[in-house]
Amino acid sequence: MVDGKNIEEQRVLLIDDEELVLRSLSRFLSSENYKVTTALNGTDGLKQMALNPFPVALVDIRMPDMSGLDVLNRMRENFPQTEVIIISGHGDMDDVIEALRRGAYNYLRKPLELDEVKISIERAFGKRAAAQRFREVQDQLYHAQKMESLGTLAGGVAHEFNNLMGGIIGYGEMALQQDSPEFSRKALGISVKAAKRAGEIARNLLRFSQRSESRRQAADLNDALSSTLELLRLDLESEQILVEVELGALPSVFIDVGQIQQVFLNLIVNARQSLENMREGRRRIRMKTWFDGVDACASVSVNGHGISQENLARIFEPFFTTKGVFGGGRSAESTGLGLAVVDGIIRSHNGSIKAASMPGVETSFTLRLPLHDEAKASQQLK
Repeated sequence: MVDGKNIEEQRVLLIDDEELVLRSLSRFLSSENYKVTTALNGTDGLKQMALNPFPVALVDIRMPDMSGLDVLNRMRENFPQTEVIIISGHGDMDDVIEALRRGAYNYLRKPLELDEVKISIERAFGKRAAAQRFREVQDQLYHAQKMESLGTLAGGVAHEFNNLMGGIIGYGEMALQQDSPEFSRKALGISVKAAKRAGEIARNLLRFSQRSESRRQAADLNDALSSTLELLRLDLESEQILVEVELGALPSVFIDVGQIQQVFLNLIVNARQSLENMREGRRRIRMKTWFDGVDACASVSVNGHGISQENLARIFEPFFTTKGVFGGGRSAESTGLGLAVVDGIIRSHNGSIKAASMPGVETSFTLRLPLHDEAKASQQLK
């Protein structure tokens, strides 16, 4: 039994078509303070999972209605955080190896040794606890890095708020001093528009700064990029940086919108920083999205200094910094975690990100994200 776990957390699902095995395992695990649910076949076991997913499941590899491998596949797809322990008989080693390849945590051989069952389940719960701690630390890192990126926007945002508030106050005062109803309506209209813009900025900042649980959904990658760029718009304009955006038609992707916005936030902020020391030529950031027939793709490119091939090979390493992520900007303000976080987020979405650079010409980061299942099915029918 795992110390410190309550009964609800110690829930175990047993799936086996042998009633004797289920009864003996259920009695034993109940005596060890596990809360046990049993199912005589894979179909019933998956129904139990759908009602309330179990942290740990023991699944017999050979069952008449649905094999243990089929059950494992469904669990990996629908309940990826469940640790699955395969129960095998003699002569099943090829299937056991395949189960481990597909993500099973461990396997037990029949006839079952109860002490081995106990140890395997304890270790499965231990693995879950370690994974949860890792996710918590990772979330703290993501949030801290997000706040670092947002901190670089403070000056630009404060400047825009000052401009908006100055306009609201100025037109309000003029409306009070004028006798013309027509002028007053015009002044109030301008003030209301400026106030709405200020509210929009505040909402964007709050949305970006809040720490929330990872929640993935079908979403439009273009919307994630556009909303991030809107938050940065004035900051880029004040730096006289030309922003070029080319948004292609994209199928939906299955993403945590906040995390993907953080990816774009990091890339755009660091692109801006890399242009600070550029003294000649027009400074430019270019963003593009497209569908390559398999994945939804996006790129963020910046002209200027570029990155050497030696540094490019290490660009996603934690704490590794160049002069700005894209090269050429301030290094003292960077923790070296920006691209490591970006890489981690994209990998957690089963996507990929690559960097390319031609020093003195352009540096680009290109990311690819898999489609949402419904969008993928729709594309396959075309």
